[in-house]
Amino acid sequence: MTTKKLRVLYGLIMQETNTFTPLNTTFEYFVKTNGLFKGAEIIKKFSGTLTEAGGVIDAALKNNVELVPLIWTQAPPLGRIFRESLERIVEELLQMIEKEGREGIDAFVLSLHGAMAAEEIDDADGYIMSRVRHMIGYDVPLGVSLDMHANITQKKISEANIIVGYKTEPHIDMYETGYKAAELTFHTAREIISPVMKWVKIPMITPAEKHDHRFHPMRTLLEYAKKSADELGVLEASVFPVQPWLDVDELGWSVVVIGNNNPEVAAEAAKKISSKCWEMRHEFMVEKTPMDKVVEIIREATEGPIVISDGGDATTGGAPGDSTFVLSNLLDKHFGGMVLLNIVDPWAVEAAWSKSIGDYVELDVGGKIDPFSKPVKIAGKILWKGEAKYTAQGSVSKGILVNMGKAVVLSVGDLRILITQLPGNPFEPEQYRCVGLDPLEAKAVFVKSITGFKANYEQFAKRILHADTTGATTHRLKSLSYVKAPRPLYPLEEDFYWEPTVKN
Repeated sequence: MTTKKLRVLYGLIMQETNTFTPLNTTFEYFVKTNGLFKGAEIIKKFSGTLTEAGGVIDAALKNNVELVPLIWTQAPPLGRIFRESLERIVEELLQMIEKEGREGIDAFVLSLHGAMAAEEIDDADGYIMSRVRHMIGYDVPLGVSLDMHANITQKKISEANIIVGYKTEPHIDMYETGYKAAELTFHTAREIISPVMKWVKIPMITPAEKHDHRFHPMRTLLEYAKKSADELGVLEASVFPVQPWLDVDELGWSVVVIGNNNPEVAAEAAKKISSKCWEMRHEFMVEKTPMDKVVEIIREATEGPIVISDGGDATTGGAPGDSTFVLSNLLDKHFGGMVLLNIVDPWAVEAAWSKSIGDYVELDVGGKIDPFSKPVKIAGKILWKGEAKYTAQGSVSKGILVNMGKAVVLSVGDLRILITQLPGNPFEPEQYRCVGLDPLEAKAVFVKSITGFKANYEQFAKRILHADTTGATTHRLKSLSYVKAPRPLYPLEEDFYWEPTVKN
């Protein structure tokens, strides 16, 4: 018996929003940082990569599916997307759907982040899903893959047939997540399965430092979720420990379970797993190393590199990347070896651009967007200047081209300061290597990432530290001003009773 060939549309639109960052995301950020690809070039670009698109492509090949890729675009985490920019991307997607013909569509697969917000739209991912639904109708299965840090909303649940989230942080299962979301969607279209989703919203947010799937408490929680899902026989169970720097109406952790024509079992699994999340909430709080102690550790180290997370200004969580907190604590210190750090400051890059390699410059660096710090005046020699681009080589986003725009490297005492126009991807040692700096030769390396960097750096880091730094991605959640988020919300409030309510 030959399985009927399906015709399935696919798109990826991805950005993680931090509403505490004052820098809005524009259409140009999508195009310049990671690119905007359409149609067949998506197959050419992402086949064989460890990305969600790579997983969807392979799932289609294995399952006798004609995959029709429409659009792939991704912007770095920043503030809310300008409404005009969001609409421009959505309209491009809808025009492609119209061109392909709505009548010949068997299913649709979308890869989204899940914590994307725009001007006047808290749930931009849900908005995209609803616009797609309006085009394809509710008879066509819609499957969605999401980042672990997605904020699940009623709209997302209502519009999708399938929702699958990452199970890892650092996110090394993007490929597997895309593959599974696609395959479950194909099975739904062929009526091999009859999915029913149940979910629970949990009134808690937690710092991302403890979301690492390899260590307690997240490892313990994810193992419990998998065991519960296996014992109850559900198709899929995803835990979403939402990124916490998102002041929106439906903020909070979520658990989403997909049962196969068995809503009671799916509801039981969702209730069981969400109860465990709530029970473990206190274990997700963190303490970090003060900067004066970090300085002391670097000075006393006999070998490197020591890799240090500047988690307060994590560009992977939407911080602007121009905090000067770390820089101001490192200036005029003697470390006995090279210390690498980076700052996003397009104005400083432009100010230095007319100079040549070997020239000395004075610049006011950083603190121009970050509301938690001020610019710092530095003087140093230009070691490198040019367009900073590289292809990700590590297990997170391998194969994706990363563009940091124009960049300069300054030598200031023991410091080597990479100043870029765009945030880039701090997960990768290539961020430094592409501008002539080798982390293996450094005594210390600072990265604007909370956990994602570990997948690539821990293989050679002599020690990893989490510095207690300020910024828009602070672990001190009580220090942020949440206005729209529902209350009570742990840890903003700590002493209140909650029990899970399962939703459709």
